[in-house]
Amino acid sequence: AAPATAVAAGGTVVFSASKENALPGENFTVEVSLSDIPSTGINACEFAVGYDSSLVTITGVEAGALTKTNAESADSSSSSIPLFDAYVNKTNSSINVCWSTAAEDSKYWLQGSGVMVTITGTVNSDAKSGSVADFEIEAISRDTYPGSGTKNDKIKVGYYSNNAKEMYDYKVENGSVTIGSAQLAVTKYGDANCDGTVDISDVVL
Repeated sequence: AAPATAVAAGGTVVFSASKENALPGENFTVEVSLSDIPSTGINACEFAVGYDSSLVTITGVEAGALTKTNAESADSSSSSIPLFDAYVNKTNSSINVCWSTAAEDSKYWLQGSGVMVTITGTVNSDAKSGSVADFEIEAISRDTYPGSGTKNDKIKVGYYSNNAKEMYDYKVENGSVTIGSAQLAVTKYGDANCDGTVDISDVVL
């Protein structure tokens, strides 16, 4: 489990989801990345990605390159408990994601930046062109701990170190899948070099 209590550890991790386009009935891929990870690293992270089930259907969730730290080689518990876990909760249209390791050496933790998770899916055949299916990065919907009666409202991203539980601040940049083809940029007539103005350079080109 990710840290339940914490103090700020002096860094802000950015969670960002990609923005994609797809036609009704087509497949799509949305990547959720982490960046600005402080140099200490991350050995515990959990969050959810909410999606619009009226527009898209999720078909797969895979660990991204950021999680390929070789922590399994230094974590004896990994043989019985996977370091990466993901669950598509169809009841509340969200994808729960968790990565953690008991490896003590921080070289096996999440470091730097990269893709944390890749989400694949299909646009529903009845989705209207121009609709936007938002992919919102949020806290996992659950009690703060079993039986607490208090709803969890925070993404967990931080580390355990010498029995300390420290968490980073975070910010999110949500993603989306826009239904329909990507729109071409509008340009001016005569703007042959597409620099936004019409002048002699366009005539030369």
